[in-house]
Parts: sequence; structure tokens; C-alpha cells
Amino acid sequence: MRHLSDQFREVTRSLVEAVGNGVYYTETGGGIDVATATMSHRIGFVRATDPEQKFWPLYRVTQTGTEIVVSVEAPNGPAFVLRNPVHQAGLTADDLERLRRYLLRGIETIL
Repeated sequence: MRHLSDQFREVTRSLVEAVGNGVYYTETGGGIDVATATMSHRIGFVRATDPEQKFWPLYRVTQTGTEIVVSVEAPNGPAFVLRNPVHQAGLTADDLERLRRYLLRGIETIL
């Protein structure tokens, strides 16, 4: 699950660099609910000129049977879900592209 957090950070930081001075990177420490084996982590964007404007999705990563389920939810946007086999190390290139497009739409909501 740690590797997935690194991928979330990498995609988010690359978008901050691409957008430039319009947004800043923001993150809260992740936590793990041992009872449900769910990792939760917030990684997102804050508008540079108005810190109250955020797109700050909550990532939840859960193992369900033979799958790793990643759900991404933001208060000002739709939910986004990825499913991958447990044996797969991290997100695929297609998953990362879908996540990137989702995050770009989120940035648009705050700019």
C-alpha cells in the first residue's frame, strides 16, 4: 500500500509542476484502519491565490479478496475507483493516466 501512496504523490506533484504557480501541493498523513485493512490518505491541490479553494481527494486503499481497490473521493467532485489484482505491483500506466485526468478535472474546479 505504501507504493500506491508514492504513485499518488508523484502524479499530484507532476500536475502541480505542469500547472505552475496556480496551485500548491497539499497532503495529510495517512492512516490505516486495522479492522478493515483500509489505508486512507489525502493528497491534493490548494489554489495559490485562495487557500480556501482546494481539490483535496481522499484516497482509500483496501484489499478485497484478490483485488486491491482504490477509491478516490473529493467533496467537490465525483468518486473515482480503480481495481487491480493483489499480485500487481502498483497502478498500471492506464490507471495513472485515468488518475491524472481525474485530478486535472479537479484542478479545473478550483481555478
